[in-house]
Amino acid sequence: MRKGTNKKTHLANEYEELPDQFQSESKVACLPHNIPKNKFKNIYPFDESRVCLTNIPGKHGSDYINASFIDGYRKKKQYIAAQGPLKETVEDFWRMVCQYKVEAVVMLTRCVEMGKQKCLQYWPDRINDSISGDSFTTTLTSVLTFADYQIRKLEIKNELKYDKSVTVTQFHYTAWPDHGVPDNVMSVIRFIRHVRKLFPAASQDQPLLVHCSAGVGRTGTFITLDMMMQQMKAEATLSVCQCVRNLRTQRMKMVQTQAQYEFIHQALSELVVCGETEVTASSLRSFTESLSSIEGGTGGISKAQKHFQNLMELDSQHKGTFKGGSEVKNVRKNRYANTLPNDLYRVNLRFNQEPDSTYINASFVDGYRQNGAYIATQGPLEGTVEDFWRMMWEYKCGCIVMLCQLEEDGQESSYPYWPGEEGEEMVCGRLSVRLVEVRGHGDIVERRMEVKSVEDATSQTPLIVNALQLISWPKGGLPHSKSIITLLQMLTGALMKSSNKKSVVMCSDGVVRSGTFLVIHSQLERLKTEGVVDVFQAIKSARIHRPGVIPNTDHYVFCYEVLSRYVDDMDIYANFKALV
Repeated sequence: MRKGTNKKTHLANEYEELPDQFQSESKVACLPHNIPKNKFKNIYPFDESRVCLTNIPGKHGSDYINASFIDGYRKKKQYIAAQGPLKETVEDFWRMVCQYKVEAVVMLTRCVEMGKQKCLQYWPDRINDSISGDSFTTTLTSVLTFADYQIRKLEIKNELKYDKSVTVTQFHYTAWPDHGVPDNVMSVIRFIRHVRKLFPAASQDQPLLVHCSAGVGRTGTFITLDMMMQQMKAEATLSVCQCVRNLRTQRMKMVQTQAQYEFIHQALSELVVCGETEVTASSLRSFTESLSSIEGGTGGISKAQKHFQNLMELDSQHKGTFKGGSEVKNVRKNRYANTLPNDLYRVNLRFNQEPDSTYINASFVDGYRQNGAYIATQGPLEGTVEDFWRMMWEYKCGCIVMLCQLEEDGQESSYPYWPGEEGEEMVCGRLSVRLVEVRGHGDIVERRMEVKSVEDATSQTPLIVNALQLISWPKGGLPHSKSIITLLQMLTGALMKSSNKKSVVMCSDGVVRSGTFLVIHSQLERLKTEGVVDVFQAIKSARIHRPGVIPNTDHYVFCYEVLSRYVDDMDIYANFKALV
């Protein structure tokens, strides 16, 4: 595969050469009674591939919807690519779903982006609530939330046919930015895999309905990736160019931008480099043991070392910017000059009249079910304790996981940011922090603290913080896996009790120990839900948010060792919940 600038130039040229004009006609879409049903004036389905609805007697244009059949990999009409429903077309949308027995809908846009409506919200907000139109009632029966997407179960009842109702599963990807493409290609790959886990392509009898706003850009990107992933399993060669060319003969402008075209290639390249990185609970122990084995063709290095090399190679494709931490006014707030937060994921504090008041060396990192579930941060300096508590207060963080001691190897790793004795209170700027209780659990110290606004202490509800400190994790080394499992269980209990689910994970630099712990925690959550882990991809994602996470092979293997031990102790693979 071509690398760097040469590859980008090649892809740019290849994309420019893709045909954009065809002899296919869109006469039906341009009929006067159908024009209001098109969201965009230049995106229409071709007559020969458009989805035809059953005519409603006496209603002109009732057979029209802006949607196209798309042939899949070795399967005709495997997809329907559609524009997002409008107020004027939502009834037609459900008619299409029912007429073609659609069981799964993939949605790739938020309803509102950059203040503009991209798609009508065609489902209720709350479980068991319903919304009704002229002919259809839509009831939300369940929702599963993940970091980048949601899975909803919808019951669609045709009010004109009282005995007719269908169940539709909606997969709603919510992490596609307003402009451009997702920064983590494997987030989209995981989403596609989840769709195909529940609705396998091989056994698919009904079309998979895919829509964004216009039904061409993100929709075309999803369909191309899904088709290429199916082809990868069966053939040794792929042609993204030919695939997109074929899609465009069935629906205009599919894969609408060069960035989307490059994104497809990047995703497929990473799949080739990484291979299959998911590991089931039942095979986790044997997989962990195999990480030390020397594999043929790796040049005499272990499987773990090869995986780590792949991570380093993929790191080079994600160049963050670190201007915030490099500014002169903020330099004094960094414990280490070479450990700065990526600007794109940096935690921003509210401005409070000081020129450097918005900066803190801390980064949002995604969890299994929540975007920005964790804040990874360095141990506070004497001059940043106030900023630390402002962050806790402003982002309503209910838990702290501290993975260092105040002093290690004769150097400060964290300034003490809590009062010295139970019942004592310390004032940090506009906040007061009271130490309510301290309890010891072997090598884990649990502190319960209460944070209040000094200016409005009576009317505001205090923030209750549960802080867990592991004192046995040596700087530059690794703790016992049993200690991490105990800490994980205590954090789970603390989060269950707290109404504030965001956790702050800290160590001296907010990277090495913090990153290792949050990768393990996120994968434990996935393990308990799905019965699988993907440590490799969790690390890759965390490194985009907080560069330097998992600095060596030992930490990589340690993640698997902790999860394996958890499975062994809990017999989790015999008991994990089915996802849907």
